[in-house]
Amino acid sequence: MEDQKVIVNLPEGFNQESFNLVVRNGEAPSQLDEMRPRKVSITGCINSVSTYLGKKCQSDNFKDLGENSVVYVDRETGTIELEAYMYDEYKHHIVRGGIALAEEFLTLGVNDRARVWSPFKLADYFRLHRYLFVDRSENMRLVTELKSFEGKVNIAVKKMEDVKTGSRSSAINMAVDSTLPKEPFSLRLPIIKGLPKEDIQVELMAIINGEEIGLSIESAGAIELLESIKDDLITQEIDYICSFYNDLVIIEK
Repeated sequence: MEDQKVIVNLPEGFNQESFNLVVRNGEAPSQLDEMRPRKVSITGCINSVSTYLGKKCQSDNFKDLGENSVVYVDRETGTIELEAYMYDEYKHHIVRGGIALAEEFLTLGVNDRARVWSPFKLADYFRLHRYLFVDRSENMRLVTELKSFEGKVNIAVKKMEDVKTGSRSSAINMAVDSTLPKEPFSLRLPIIKGLPKEDIQVELMAIINGEEIGLSIESAGAIELLESIKDDLITQEIDYICSFYNDLVIIEK
């Protein structure tokens, strides 16, 4: 650096003897790297999108969200997805909401053939969760029948073998068919997470694998109710969403 003259104006009466002027030179700090956009994705229950938009519409920073975003609706899978600011890589984000089955409904395995109960374990579960039954007397009857179910089947099979009525596998099938509780019974439980309990009629179905006997729980009424609730929920959510941003594009898959 070449010598340069520097003019410094000091206030009147300033003691020049105690004054030191230090001039430093060097390189300026380098510019920070440009911050890359951060991908944001939020997933929650079915009302996640409407809840999110209900908050954002109150902020001036999101007044243009409606005209720069799209909502995708899939009634079959029960999902709603908001893709916000799709053309702005720095503001772009996604919010998803979906319908989830309630924990009790999933634990029972209603209409899920992969969920197989042993008669004794199902009896024990019903005994501990008798609050699921609309009729408590029905609960006690079913618990008693399930606990004695395998014993009755074994006795029936032994009798059939004694009189030689066919193979052992056919004897087991006949014994199960004659012993299995056939009367439908009513349960009161939530089907969809976050919604009130519903009354549904269910029945027991036998699944026989060799000499192992399992039970599954089926309900045609639960299937109909689930479809109806799912469709109504999604329609309701779309109405909420449009009330916040009426210029949002809604695309149904």
